[in-house]
Amino acid sequence: AYMINSIVFDLGGVVQGLDWSPVVNSLLDIDESLDVDSHRAAFYYDRPNYFDLYSVGKISKEDFWRMVASRLCIDIKHVDRLSESFELIYSFVNFDLLRIIEQIKKKYNLFVLSNACPEIENKVVKDNIYVHLFDKIYFSHNIGFKKPEKEAYLHITENNEVSPEECLFIDNDMKNIISAQDIGINSILYKGIEPLKKDLYEMLNVKCKDRV
Repeated sequence: AYMINSIVFDLGGVVQGLDWSPVVNSLLDIDESLDVDSHRAAFYYDRPNYFDLYSVGKISKEDFWRMVASRLCIDIKHVDRLSESFELIYSFVNFDLLRIIEQIKKKYNLFVLSNACPEIENKVVKDNIYVHLFDKIYFSHNIGFKKPEKEAYLHITENNEVSPEECLFIDNDMKNIISAQDIGINSILYKGIEPLKKDLYEMLNVKCKDRV
């Protein structure tokens, strides 16, 4: 039997919460009628040809945000504002999870695998709240693959010379969990901090101390 020695965490929805409201609120001086639904619809417009390519580094920041601006009928002179404001989507940090990560850090290699874009990387690096807790952080736009593509997971296992069976992957999206399991990676669907503690205990036999 393989011993798990590496744990891979998803970021958005697991380590960080996602919230579109701060993004939209920061743009109301440009367009006071902007709302979350219209912003999100513009962001994900024709997703296979825009965001999906942007998230694996296949189209430029400029091209992506020009498309969003045109969908929102916002002057393209504001593309930098649109890009910067998107960093605000990562608005709150799951400190309960960070405490658990601190507890298991000594025993395991810890990685992040995030379907992301340059704005999210900027935010994570700039805030610098948990970067030090992980051995490496893999953003899809840097590695050229995104979950649930098998290559995204294999990039981490091959890069760090661990076998899929030695890895545990934690994500809040079922299709990512399934594709990781398909290549032999042990996986936990993240449903909140208490279920995670229970799952970690069952899989790793680690007791996550409650905060004092």
